[in-house]
Amino acid sequence: MINSTILILTGILFGYFSGFNPATIPYFHQVINAFLLIVLFTNTQKINLKSLKKNGNKPLILVTIGLLFKIFGLGALLYLITGNIYSFLLAGVISQIDPVNTFSNVKKKLITKNIKDLVLFESSFDDPMTILLTFYLILPLTIGINNSIINYLFNLFINVCLALIVWLVLKLTKSNIVKKVLAVFSLIIAFFYDAFFFIAIAGLLIKNVFEKELSKLSTIIYYTIFPLMGMIICFSSFDVITGILIALILLLIVRPAEIIIFFRKNFDKNELLQLIFCEEKGITATLIALSLQSSINIAGIIIPAIILINTASNLVLRINSKSFNKKKLF
Repeated sequence: MINSTILILTGILFGYFSGFNPATIPYFHQVINAFLLIVLFTNTQKINLKSLKKNGNKPLILVTIGLLFKIFGLGALLYLITGNIYSFLLAGVISQIDPVNTFSNVKKKLITKNIKDLVLFESSFDDPMTILLTFYLILPLTIGINNSIINYLFNLFINVCLALIVWLVLKLTKSNIVKKVLAVFSLIIAFFYDAFFFIAIAGLLIKNVFEKELSKLSTIIYYTIFPLMGMIICFSSFDVITGILIALILLLIVRPAEIIIFFRKNFDKNELLQLIFCEEKGITATLIALSLQSSINIAGIIIPAIILINTASNLVLRINSKSFNKKKLF
């Protein structure tokens, strides 16, 4: 795949010279939400629940307490430094780890065998957890409308109920046809009700359906979304300083603190470093930012943060891999 940074820069150039803002297209927001639903369903479908048994409680720590620590630690530090009222929302968006980039790092042997399943699980299962925190907790608190908390809690309740219905249907039958019908209906319902958390859980429950089709769709979305993001930030405020600050706080303070606090006794120094810098962002973080862009202008902050985080993470992992690959851990 072409590097996402190159695609973003291509979009910036096209947007600058053409003067075309894709956000003005009718139903643009709905298309972005549809893309996000497809990506969430695809990512959680790939989660290997067996890694929970293999790695004990470590995967659950990463996507629960660890994720909470990362989001609220980053948000708090960013707010203290900048006073930005959207600090926690920005932290929620940027905390998601991209499973495509993570799998690529594993394939390139930039991650040791000992933590391979752990990082793959984190990068996939943090999707529903990030959605849960960002859309159903941080967003209503940030907007600050009186009834927003009640509305969002009600929406969360509906999401959970829909997920329970899917679970019950799958308990009653293992038919592949039923699973396919259930997958299609889940995506349709999620689209009309913006049920992001539900579709992430549905992907976790409905396995082995439309894998090739979803993989092709995800590739199309990948090559579409990053140029679109580049074009859109040509017409929004571009805050490089805050974006760089987010990246530095995440990579140098919050993520290292998270990994050291929870895992310092479980892994050697090389593996701890890999866990810290296995932080590359991708489609989901970009889609969440675009989904929120219509109401909150954050794209011009998120993109510089993603570019710096991905560049720094990949560089550190490559340098670190030279030492552990000599030990023939694979």
